[in-house]
Order: sequence, then C-alpha cells, then structure tokens
Amino acid sequence: MTLPLSRMRSPLRFGLASLLVALVIPLVMSMAIAQTPDPATNPVPNNDSPAMTDEALPEVSPDDPTAQATLSGTVFYLQRSALPPNAILRVQLLNVSRADAPAVVLGEQIIETKGRQVPFSFEILYDPAFIQDNYRYSVQARITVDDRLMFTSTQSYPVITLGHPSSVDIRVDPVSRNP
Repeated sequence: MTLPLSRMRSPLRFGLASLLVALVIPLVMSMAIAQTPDPATNPVPNNDSPAMTDEALPEVSPDDPTAQATLSGTVFYLQRSALPPNAILRVQLLNVSRADAPAVVLGEQIIETKGRQVPFSFEILYDPAFIQDNYRYSVQARITVDDRLMFTSTQSYPVITLGHPSSVDIRVDPVSRNP
C-alpha cells in the first residue's frame, strides 16, 4: 500500500523546520537579554537613596551638618614595632551589600602618621542619603609606607545598619612578604 504524497512526512520538511526553530529561538532570546539592563553596570536607584557608582566618592561638605553623618573609631595593631614617620593610614567606609560586585567606597579618611604610633583615632564623614537600612556596610583600614602595604584589616567590621555600631575599633595585621 502506498500513501499519497501529501500524507507522506518528508524528512527534508521536518529538517528545515527544526533548523529554523534552532536558529530563531536563540536569536530572539539573545535580543531580549541584550535589551535587559544589567544591575551591575546600571544600578536602578530606589526612592529611598540616590544611585551609587564606583566612579567617585560622594561629596560630603563638612559645612553642611544635615548632609553628613560620622563613623568613628580607632585603628591599632598588636605587634611591638614602631611605624616609620612616613607611614600613611587609610580608613574606608564600604558598601559591601553586593556579593557579585566590588565594594563601593562611601567615605574615607587618610592620616599621615608623622611619627605617631597606634592607636590612631579616625572619623569618616559620609552622606546618610547613600545608606539603606537593609544594605551591609563595613569599614577597612590599611597602613602603607612608601606605597607598600604594611598592615591591613583581615576581618570584617560591619557598621551602621542591621544593628551594627557607628563606632568601631579595627585591628590591622602585618602583611607577610615573600623572600
């Protein structure tokens, strides 16, 4: 028994349909994905705070007390060694909320030690408009000598939100050097 040609399934017809589907669907999907904004490069600000990028620190004027808040504390180390007079301490307030992106610096204080020794007091001014209650913030400290890292904080020091304080004591540890 032979089937009429109209009822026969042509392998060529199904092959072309499969090929067409295999090419069109990924093309449409890639166009849709390309038009979706990437939150890592284009953060969407909410109504509670302004958008924040990695490009620059927010400007906080010491003359405008309504546009500033303060994070304070001390930096110390346990080693029994003196810092040289040209050592520089840098303490930074960071937004560490996004695990898939670098931390965003919200404020910092740079202290030239000029022969003084630990503990060092710091006070970082920041704009509270950049703080969201459900985000995570941390503070880190580094001591350099002639642009060479000598000490750094090696643990997380959460601050400001989620029940964490606005004052913190930061221990820095020596950076090991390979011979």
